Amino acid sequence: MGANLKRFHFRDNLKENDCIVDIIEIDEERCEGLKSLEWLNRVIHGDVRGVDELVETNYDMVLWSHGPEMLERKDIVPTINKLLGITKKLIILMAPWGNSPYRHNKTPLYEEDLRRLGFKTSTLGVKDERESNLLAWKKV
Repeated sequence: MGANLKRFHFRDNLKENDCIVDIIEIDEERCEGLKSLEWLNRVIHGDVRGVDELVETNYDMVLWSHGPEMLERKDIVPTINKLLGITKKLIILMAPWGNSPYRHNKTPLYEEDLRRLGFKTSTLGVKDERESNLLAWKKV
């Protein structure tokens, strides 16, 4: 959920495996650009915090990549719970590992934040340093 045309992680894997992909994107201009990608099923303009009002279907897998850190801490767990509510098999979260210099990031995330919610985690890089990543997943 959420996408940047310049950094669309897993794009080729999703296309090559004939995945049916819906995207939620908060930025209207980005939505218009994403609509040019014919292999996407649906581009939804909206805020992931309201996912329960934006989609009427359940998904086998939900991927929330580099978005959790852009929310205030108080909004992260309720949003994850809403995403779990539309997930049938697997939810995957990706975020910077800890503090990030990116100006839109509001909440640093660490392994323990997501392990408390039942996620397994893996990290790449050095905590609290640029270009480090936190990956978390949970079978539903």
